[in-house]
Amino acid sequence: MHNLTIEIINHSHLTLKLQINHQEIPLKKRKQRNHFIGKITLDEELLDISISSYQALSSRYWFILSYLFFLISFLGIFDTRYDTSGKSICYQAKVSIKEQSDLCFTINPYKKDETAVLYKGESIEKENHFFIDQEIKKRYKKLKTAKILTWIIGILIGILCVFLFLF
Repeated sequence: MHNLTIEIINHSHLTLKLQINHQEIPLKKRKQRNHFIGKITLDEELLDISISSYQALSSRYWFILSYLFFLISFLGIFDTRYDTSGKSICYQAKVSIKEQSDLCFTINPYKKDETAVLYKGESIEKENHFFIDQEIKKRYKKLKTAKILTWIIGILIGILCVFLFLF
């Protein structure tokens, strides 16, 4: 059995998702704003580590959920804010661990096509870069269009109701 402590220092504004051997690992936020830590026990010595960014508009039912929250939140007054830039991170590496290991990853501030993650130790990196997710940008434009159309239809229905009750 291998005890593993994972520490991630996040200097970017991205919401991170950590996977070890294709299994998502929950991270706990420490007192510092962008300092996360996770503890896990594993059987394997060679780990496949993946760090990616999570965005709500990349989920399977993104439009239904986003539009439903828009309607519930009084037509967007209390709606959640989405990252419209599409900034994402992709890091994949293989790391060899010992009986008791501490892994420390530092996420750099966003710069397009730059090194995203610094790892203090030896690893075999497959991917390590920032990128702009064009699909997220397209989905946000579709959602914004639907919200504007809903507002226009709501205003027209309000005007129609006023004229029907007055005359």
